[in-house]
Amino acid sequence: MDRTSHRQLLSSLVLVPALAAVVIAVGYSAHLPTAVLATFGGVAAVFAALTYPKAKKRPLPLTKMMPLRGMPSDLPSETRQRSAVASALEAAQTLEPGPSTREQAVAWTLLRVIQAWQPMTLSEATETRLATLYMLERLLTSTPGEAGRLAQYFRRPDSVLSLRDEIDQMALVRAEWDRCNRLFLATQGLWTRQNNDQTTWRLIDGLQALGPADVDLWHHVVLHHDSTDPQQREAALWCLRHAACDQTTVATYLAHIVTDGTLVAAAQRGDSAYLCEIRTLIERWNAGYYRDGLLELDASDALSAASSRMEEALQKVASLTRSDWPRPHGAFLPRQGRPARMRPNWNLRQGRMVAPPKRKDYFDPATEPATQMGTPV
Repeated sequence: MDRTSHRQLLSSLVLVPALAAVVIAVGYSAHLPTAVLATFGGVAAVFAALTYPKAKKRPLPLTKMMPLRGMPSDLPSETRQRSAVASALEAAQTLEPGPSTREQAVAWTLLRVIQAWQPMTLSEATETRLATLYMLERLLTSTPGEAGRLAQYFRRPDSVLSLRDEIDQMALVRAEWDRCNRLFLATQGLWTRQNNDQTTWRLIDGLQALGPADVDLWHHVVLHHDSTDPQQREAALWCLRHAACDQTTVATYLAHIVTDGTLVAAAQRGDSAYLCEIRTLIERWNAGYYRDGLLELDASDALSAASSRMEEALQKVASLTRSDWPRPHGAFLPRQGRPARMRPNWNLRQGRMVAPPKRKDYFDPATEPATQMGTPV
């Protein structure tokens, strides 16, 4: 699935809370009344149409994937199977902000299968269809190895595993949304504190008080701080010490200090503390300390220049300090990722926020139901 199709898939998930509301309004039980399925039928077509654009139709309808080639020997009783499926379907009633959770995605997938078999309620499901629903729920929620084993019972193992891959991706998107939401709420709380406290804040105080790691804010601080301001430089180095600091942030910082002469100038004036910071930073880089590369790093003339300038600068620093210096291996290679998100409400000189955070600066618009539905942000 290409990026455009994937964004359309994620955008369509804003329908999940709305569809859940329909189900709740009609009335839902473990027996899935026919009225619920009839109501779901109309909106399911819209959901499917949005989820799978015409140019990228699913190769097979869900029901074509579903028939089992055989019954596993470890199937529990029909009562336990029906109970497990009914429990999984309860997530369809959940009204939560944000993109679909894994549980919701599984519930709506099961409902789409049941709806395709209409007229049928869960209590009326034949032995084979009940086993199919039970096996599908297990496959979509089990470990990868177990999912591979269970897929062999289906007529099209590749298709059901592809369906699981899509749900895995939805779960990742939801996890990222949850992370952004926690960060946004924490930033709102910090804004309230700073807005009510007119005392002077150092930039590092605000960063430490925030709590959750905001890699986009750290990127903003590292790239835009004034290195001649001791407090701003302290804050930038504080960001760079964290393992959660993005690889692109670290690489871009290294590029800056060699191309603008900062590193050599520190050696010339004997700034041993700063040189120790940079040596440690390079050693951490080479040791794989910076584990995340979420932000994009484009191939550019500046990066190409930084690679050669780094070697030149380190030779000068080694000569001035009479010590060997490590080279940051692979630091200036292009990296694919997302653009860094803006943090324009942070004033680095004042060391604090000067405006409240805006949702658009924290969330991918494709996963924001409020944006899609026209709610002001």
